[in-house]
Amino acid sequence: MDRLSLRRFPLAAVVLAGLLAALSAAAGSAPLTLVRDGQPVSALVLSAHPTRAAAFAAQELQEHFGKITGAEVPIVREGQPVTGVAIYLGDTRAAAALGLKSADFRSQEYAIRFRSQAIIMLGRDADSL
Repeated sequence: MDRLSLRRFPLAAVVLAGLLAALSAAAGSAPLTLVRDGQPVSALVLSAHPTRAAAFAAQELQEHFGKITGAEVPIVREGQPVTGVAIYLGDTRAAAALGLKSADFRSQEYAIRFRSQAIIMLGRDADSL
């Protein structure tokens, strides 16, 4: 996949900012460790057929986790094993189980939900994408 611009896919920028803000806000609840001692203890999880925006967001998160921690957090598809925290991106079965689907969101609207050993993030990019 060619490198895509954040201007074209603002979901990645929103996801990065939202994840960091949400992790800070969730500090009062049970901690979710994503990387420990430079090793991933989480995975970025996409649906079997992710949108370009969700796939790009996963790549961006993986890259920035690497820059921040030195760890390469794996990108997997739903159904593949995950050790530790699963970070679901886009229209996944985990999102659907919470009654969330991107088609129900307005353009540029996003949600982040925390569960035990899971973070679920999805939204709707601009309609032109």
